[in-house]
Amino acid sequence: MSGKSAIEDLRQWAQKAKHNLQPLPHSVYTSRELLEGEISTLFYREWICAGHVSEFQTPGDYLTFDIVDNPVLVVRDDAGEVRAFSNVCRHRGTMLASGRGNSKLFSCPYHAWTYDLKGRLRNAPYMDKEKVLGIALSEYRVEIWQGLVFVSLNKHAAPLAPRLVGLEKSVSPYKLSSYQVIHRVEAEIAANWKLLVENFCESYHIFKVHKNSFETEIPTHTTKVREGGEGYNHHTQNFAGTASSRLNRLPAELRELAHLACIYPCLALSVDFEVGIWLTVLPKSPQSLKYTAQIALFREDDEELSKELTDSHIELFNGFMPEDKNIIEQVQRGVRANAGNAGVLHPWERTNWEFGHYLARQIDGLQQ
Repeated sequence: MSGKSAIEDLRQWAQKAKHNLQPLPHSVYTSRELLEGEISTLFYREWICAGHVSEFQTPGDYLTFDIVDNPVLVVRDDAGEVRAFSNVCRHRGTMLASGRGNSKLFSCPYHAWTYDLKGRLRNAPYMDKEKVLGIALSEYRVEIWQGLVFVSLNKHAAPLAPRLVGLEKSVSPYKLSSYQVIHRVEAEIAANWKLLVENFCESYHIFKVHKNSFETEIPTHTTKVREGGEGYNHHTQNFAGTASSRLNRLPAELRELAHLACIYPCLALSVDFEVGIWLTVLPKSPQSLKYTAQIALFREDDEELSKELTDSHIELFNGFMPEDKNIIEQVQRGVRANAGNAGVLHPWERTNWEFGHYLARQIDGLQQ
């Protein structure tokens, strides 16, 4: 399927599905040309979640990640500001850092060009100082929303927060910025990136796919689709019974709710009274993706989170994620065969319909 026909398929879907809950056409999950347009228009121009403020507690704390083919270094500087730079030495293009850690200087492993926490070149061995004066790492924009650290490669990107006002009203009582990341993992799935995002956008599948992991805790029938916005969709589920916890900071009605949202284009977010789970989903090819998942727990000031508590949430994640991987890889096989994805969506899947219309709104920016 050509990129042009996939774009046209999406345009036609947006018109036909303006008031009807129809799934996206097969071609949007298999077209290489469409994916190239998504990369240039969405991933290189929108806001991509890199992590959480709890990972940058002291100056020099850093982590690295890629926005598709763009290596990024995120670090807290000496003034306490979280900043993002190209993780590429300006000399010959070598990666400066990998993984996570703490460092006040980043030295290229090739020729030892060294940069400080503001991205400025501090040392270039055996080079004429006049010739390297003023060289610095390319810097990217950073915006922190509810403790989540977003990076945009686009210096002209519109601010993120105004697009999330409605979601912020629902999420802010949980004080997500006070959560502590306890687990971070990267993995790949043999499916188009949109399938994993859509999977987290709806809870209609919980009773079947997660019948032994989630269904008993947050039953499918409690799903309620909330009003979405320009930059997100949103739904909730209720815990079975009253959620019991070490936490009494929230009224009972808030402790009983789990909020699930997609912050466009590619962040799947779940927040409740105790745990936050979010996945940044990035494409590798039309039929493969890479995600970074993080698990975070609410932590009172100076509170020591018990190993039993952290292990239980990591174990839960390790239980449901393979279930999701298995099912969306099956869906990818189906759309590749140009089969399925032709029925009407359930009202609980309205969030996927909203995600599809977000994609359609970006059509004019996609490569033809």
